[in-house]
Amino acid sequence: MSRYLRSTVAAPIVGNAAELVSSILFASRKQTDLAFAVSIGSAIQIALFVTPLVVLIAWGIDRDMSLQFTAFESVALAVSSVLFLMLVFDNRCSMVKGVCFCAGYAIMT
Repeated sequence: MSRYLRSTVAAPIVGNAAELVSSILFASRKQTDLAFAVSIGSAIQIALFVTPLVVLIAWGIDRDMSLQFTAFESVALAVSSVLFLMLVFDNRCSMVKGVCFCAGYAIMT
């Protein structure tokens, strides 16, 4: 992988570090609505802007990178979405939910 492509992939991670830290701080202060808003806004930003941009850059430097997902990736996306919906929409907050989110993240990675 070229140095340019690695830096393009790492840019969203570094750019969203402040949003991650702020959402963790809001969650620790029991401001879950604000923490979710920051986290979901960051995810939408990556999904709608950065991912297509990286695909176009890869196309420009003649690298094969598409948005065609394998069966495992599609199932992982569906399972993580269901996990998120099940844990978020009951209007309660607990340590068990945090552990479930961390476990889901660890399984997906």
